[in-house]
Amino acid sequence: MIFEASVAFRVETEVRPSTLAGAGDGIFAREAAAKGEFLGMDFPSYRKLCTDRDVPALPEEVRRFSWRHVEHVCFEAHDRRSTADLMNHSFDPNVLWHLGHYFAAREIRAGDELFVDYRYLFAPSWNDPLIDAATGRPIAGLDWRESLIESSRKLVELLEETTATAPKGDLDRTASLCLALRNRQ
Repeated sequence: MIFEASVAFRVETEVRPSTLAGAGDGIFAREAAAKGEFLGMDFPSYRKLCTDRDVPALPEEVRRFSWRHVEHVCFEAHDRRSTADLMNHSFDPNVLWHLGHYFAAREIRAGDELFVDYRYLFAPSWNDPLIDAATGRPIAGLDWRESLIESSRKLVELLEETTATAPKGDLDRTASLCLALRNRQ
């Protein structure tokens, strides 16, 4: 399955078996991205708002993908699964998630699997026992304040480090992606 540009990402990606044993499918970049480059964002559906108390009661297939939280407000990031939902976890990810926005945490080459730190996405009360496939360590969601503090620090460091070298976004490509997403059924 190939995503030319998903709900979440501006870069082309594809789904194929993860490099992590037992992790199922993963998302792989089909094109390079520079360190610090804005990769894309979640597109919340206001119809899918709830509290972090409500998410654990949802059926597993519904709560397993797409949910994000800030404070006690949770939202389903999009109406259908996207590439972001198939990214696997790493404690040392190459993609930084901050408030629904994705950035290249380091240089990403075409063919690299994309990883994100699940601790920033999940509330501690969503206590499904997730285990990191690479290390065997449990993955526990961070308190929303701790998540914002850590991801904010990492984002500021990343942007300060890459300000002079980060590529400028391609307005024509971004405009066509936005048009395609608006016209999506």
